[in-house]
Amino acid sequence: MIKRIMFDLDNTLIPWDGSQVDALIKTFKECGIDFSYEDKDLYFKAMHKYESKSKRFDMVDLSRFIAKELSLDMPDDFVKRWTDKLCYCVPPINKQIVDLLKYLSSKYSLVVVSNWFYKQQKNRLKNYGILEFFDEIYTCDKYDKKPYKEMYEVAIKGLNKDEIVMVGDDYYIDIKSANDFGLNAFYLSSTARYCNKKTKIIRSIYDLKKYL
Repeated sequence: MIKRIMFDLDNTLIPWDGSQVDALIKTFKECGIDFSYEDKDLYFKAMHKYESKSKRFDMVDLSRFIAKELSLDMPDDFVKRWTDKLCYCVPPINKQIVDLLKYLSSKYSLVVVSNWFYKQQKNRLKNYGILEFFDEIYTCDKYDKKPYKEMYEVAIKGLNKDEIVMVGDDYYIDIKSANDFGLNAFYLSSTARYCNKKTKIIRSIYDLKKYL
């Protein structure tokens, strides 16, 4: 019997709408660094390179890594400045997702497992109007990120693995890592046709009501 649902956050619970790029450009401008919208892919490429090399995220380390990759004189608090703005990069509150989480939280413990920073993700949940539905938020500045197992080990909190299910939109980071840890999962995808026996494909997060 399911007792806890683990949710990825970005593009699972809260969609990105492009405002994060605007926040990035604004941060560069505030720091007096010439950086255009067209250069954004270079920034995110460097960030993904850091992610591939790191089990945990640290704001200062990430700032320094990106500065070196892009050959820019960026301050050590650059990522903090950017992520402070990202707290407000959420769409208007969605009544449909509020109703879904109200329903799910009446039956299960809900937690977030995210490969990003705790303060930012907590504030994004708050600003989107859904923080109240989650018992815990697990992030990769505190625990080894997905697909490593530490975040899952902490998040199960003594429950059996068959009592927990993972919901996410990234097959390798969210779904395969959860399956490898021994968890069932719901894969949020508009294109996938089949994953494995431990995973159900859903086209919309609201499809969870059909199964849970």
